[in-house]
Amino acid sequence: MPRMLACLGNKTTKGTIIHASSTLFEGSHPLARDGDLAWCNECKNSFPMLGTATSIIDDRPMVAFGDKVLCRCSDHWVIAQSTWFCEHQDSGKESTITNQQSFTQSNPPSLAELSYTDNSPSVETVFAKSCLLSDGCTDAGQEQEPVENFGEVSLFQGTDIECGYRCEPSPSPQITSVGALIASQTGIRVLQHSAGTSIAGRWMVSNPISILLIGLFYSPEISQGSHRDGLADYIARDKLDYLATTGGTATTRVRFQARVNIQTNQPVIEGYHTPANSELDQVPVIKMRLDSSNGIRRYIPEGQSGPSIIWTPAEPEYSPINHTGNHSGYSAPLSILVNPLPETPGDHSTTSPIPEKKNFNDYILVFPADSGMPPIYIMLDSPRNESGVVIGQGETIFGTWLRDAGAGLGCPVPAQIADKLRGREFTNFDQFREAFWIEVSKDAELSSQFIPSNRKKMANGRAPRARYRDTVGGRRSFELHHKHQIQHGGNVYDVENLNVVTPKRHIDIHRDN
Repeated sequence: MPRMLACLGNKTTKGTIIHASSTLFEGSHPLARDGDLAWCNECKNSFPMLGTATSIIDDRPMVAFGDKVLCRCSDHWVIAQSTWFCEHQDSGKESTITNQQSFTQSNPPSLAELSYTDNSPSVETVFAKSCLLSDGCTDAGQEQEPVENFGEVSLFQGTDIECGYRCEPSPSPQITSVGALIASQTGIRVLQHSAGTSIAGRWMVSNPISILLIGLFYSPEISQGSHRDGLADYIARDKLDYLATTGGTATTRVRFQARVNIQTNQPVIEGYHTPANSELDQVPVIKMRLDSSNGIRRYIPEGQSGPSIIWTPAEPEYSPINHTGNHSGYSAPLSILVNPLPETPGDHSTTSPIPEKKNFNDYILVFPADSGMPPIYIMLDSPRNESGVVIGQGETIFGTWLRDAGAGLGCPVPAQIADKLRGREFTNFDQFREAFWIEVSKDAELSSQFIPSNRKKMANGRAPRARYRDTVGGRRSFELHHKHQIQHGGNVYDVENLNVVTPKRHIDIHRDN
């Protein structure tokens, strides 16, 4: 009689399979082998499973439906759920392992009376919660409290280097050398570092940032089967892996957002308690994968749904860059405060506005188990990530538009393009930039000045290529330059503040500044 094999995340009668090591996979989840671990909700610890399905595929028996979890409970069994089956053979022969959708699971006769009782806690599990809450409670806080009540936080500030083109976004971000990786980080300085050595290394983002917040709110003990009280309140690691693989969201009781103080023109970090009925308690979960394509061990997001962020683990000789020429005067607060959501404008003690879902730019990053990095929360803030409405008139163009893109401050936005974009709202500057080049491609007079391959690029929302002598390294396309830099209050979506320049000239402008 065929028995279904178990995989990572499958239920048992008293818990969940939390570790599986087979070379066979059910989707992205490995099948479980003899000796792999399952969590017991009654014993409050992890225990090995006794696999009884032998095969020649792996060097240990596989775990199948009805196999025993070797804890202190006498009735703790595996409830498998996969498309893999073990066909039992005569005594002394190995079992045959097959992957078939058509099998229907039947309970082994000896386990006919087996029933599954979900002993998982009834409380909603979360990624982060305040330490002031008792075990078994994952509600949102009601009072102002410091971020340290949730875990450890590190803050970084970035400089506005070359208007967002230092590491231009691409469908598959690549770095050509260790030197390039080091150079890409020189616009980031450490404001506050308390999240321990686990996040040490080089962090790189595709666009210059105002603030990068990294929160270590998730205890590694959760995925190690710790018996410590209170860990059952947190989302299990295997569920986080599943959410990351499927592009899901995780529940959290704290989120962060950056805004600009209108009096000081400086960034302010706001923390918010996020109750279950607020529609603000869900954070996207992103799967990070190992990429060694350029001889560098680094981790990048899998797919295109997450932030363009790269982490390279610290090397023995690496020391962080603490200051790199950003003289904006911003300093980290003594502590970031987490407040209840204001019910009405002005109800908040700090008079901050009611946060909107669209204005959060945060993620939970889940790294491979062998990376040494626990799941982390990150918040990215950049004016280019904020929505805005296009203003400005542009200028009338005579002759060849981009003739002087390699000189001075470059070439202005044509009036007819400004007319097409003015009044339109964009979620972020990348979206605006795409629309800008699409409108240029639609204008007969302007598009006629470009070669066919560049017209095709613009029609797809990409900047046209500049002449080779005007390019630098991988920066080969025309770029948009903010004349009044964003970090000094320049308007992101004012076409009067935008010029088109070549990559080489863009670098020279910022070098001169």
